[in-house]
Amino acid sequence: MKFTRREFLKTSALLGAGFSFLKPENLEAKEKKSKIKTEKIPSICNFCSTSCNITVTVKTKNNTKRITKIEGNKNSDLNRGKICARGQSGIFQTYDPNRIKTPLIRIKGSKRGEWKFKKATWEEAFKFIADTIKEKNIQPWQWAPVCSWISCVYYKPFSFSFFDANKIPNIIIAPIQHCVTTGHIGIDRL
Repeated sequence: MKFTRREFLKTSALLGAGFSFLKPENLEAKEKKSKIKTEKIPSICNFCSTSCNITVTVKTKNNTKRITKIEGNKNSDLNRGKICARGQSGIFQTYDPNRIKTPLIRIKGSKRGEWKFKKATWEEAFKFIADTIKEKNIQPWQWAPVCSWISCVYYKPFSFSFFDANKIPNIIIAPIQHCVTTGHIGIDRL
């Protein structure tokens, strides 16, 4: 099929005229609808017992908030705007599709390592624990709670009250992790 120059110009003019009758999309309204709002929220890292000060960057789009970055808080006397790799990786823990979101109770008859659990509510989980303690007649001195994955700032208020109320004398607590201590010695020297 051959087009002459004249036919090309006629066709282009007709197409241009046709497009002018189309209703233009309201770009401003579309931009407002999908507007992204960014905010920096100060917080505290709970990946170790040091509890560094952090700044969490959160973006909001269509009323959905999502963490996009975790960094050290520049106004902190503790970590002076720096943060370790563990703290920065908190974003992955937040959005890990395999993270545990509800209590799990082992299915009766299954063994350790088989990973056979049923989802439970917190009420069911606490009742299961209480029933197991009664059934096995576990005495307070037989308990040995291990604390320290997160800072004692987080677990002391509720756990120590629980230990005291149940007269549990055995508590294993590491006051600070070795990796954190040496890391902060390095940061403080910078």
